[in-house]
Amino acid sequence: MQTFNSSPDDSAYKKLTFMREDTANSLVMIQASLLCYSFAGPPSPVLLDAESVRPDVALLLDTFFTVVIWRGATIAQWRKEGY
Repeated sequence: MQTFNSSPDDSAYKKLTFMREDTANSLVMIQASLLCYSFAGPPSPVLLDAESVRPDVALLLDTFFTVVIWRGATIAQWRKEGY
């Protein structure tokens, strides 16, 4: 695990968590998963690149310690209008 730009407490917590988790969760810590949600079909894994960012999709990045949700312009507008 890289410890650059992390406090000693944060590094120790992540290492301890890594050692206690099972293989599936450890793999998410090593390589985060990026899922694409759209109306075209079921959620699917996508690559972390510019082609994944489209106005009609929502992206969910799961890094085990943090979850980030990105909404395209169309999805964000629908959410703002209350759909």
